[in-house]
Amino acid sequence: MNFRMFLALIGALVGLAAFPAPASAATVAHTTTSLNVRSGPGAHYAKIATLPAGQRVTLNLCQGSWCSINAAGIHGWASANYLERSHVVRPV
Repeated sequence: MNFRMFLALIGALVGLAAFPAPASAATVAHTTTSLNVRSGPGAHYAKIATLPAGQRVTLNLCQGSWCSINAAGIHGWASANYLERSHVVRPV
């Protein structure tokens, strides 16, 4: 009986692990130099803003070497080559 209970418990834990936890962390970064923000993920997209070196940004999504960012009320794309990442945990 104890072995069956153990197997049931393991099965329940494996089942719970399949469900993702709610997002409780944001990926943040800062610019390592003055950085152009563009309307899409590439240098051929229009420049919509320039962020100063050291500007804190929130990373939404990265595709290749470009990241969708939010910073100082600006939403756009920036080269990941000029962003230094850090991980900050938000309270839930």
